[in-house]
Amino acid sequence: MDKFTFDKVVELAHFLEQYIPKMPKDDSHTLAITKEDRPTWDRLYKELILTNVLDDGRAFGQKDNNNQYGIGNDASGYRAEYYQLLMQCYRYLYQALSAGEVFLQPNIWRTADRTTASLYSQPLYYGPSATEERNGG
Repeated sequence: MDKFTFDKVVELAHFLEQYIPKMPKDDSHTLAITKEDRPTWDRLYKELILTNVLDDGRAFGQKDNNNQYGIGNDASGYRAEYYQLLMQCYRYLYQALSAGEVFLQPNIWRTADRTTASLYSQPLYYGPSATEERNGG
C-alpha cells in the first residue's frame, strides 16, 4: 500500500458515495455514471480496477476485472455492483489504517513515511465543512 493509491481509493469512495441517493430501488435497473463524471470514472477505473488494486468484476467470480460484471468500463451497474465496489474501497481503507501504514491528521491524509508524506501533504477535500454548509457558507 502506498500513499498515492490510498488517496485514489479515498477519491473513488467519495465518487461512489455521491451515487447512493440516485440508486434504483430494486436490482432490475442499472444506474449509469453521468457524462460529466465519466472522465473521473475512466481514470479511476484504469488506476484502481484494471491494476487489480480493487475488485470490481472479479468480486463476482470472474478471473479478472476486465469483464461485463461490476460497474466496469461501460460505467453502468446495478445497485449491488455499486455497493460491492464501495465496500471494496472501505475494506482497502480499513486494512491500510488498521495496519498502521496510514494515519490521519486534521484535513490531511499522510503516510507513516515522512519522505512520501511531504510529496502528498495537500488536503484531499477542498470544499466547505459540514458546519459551513449547515450555516450557509
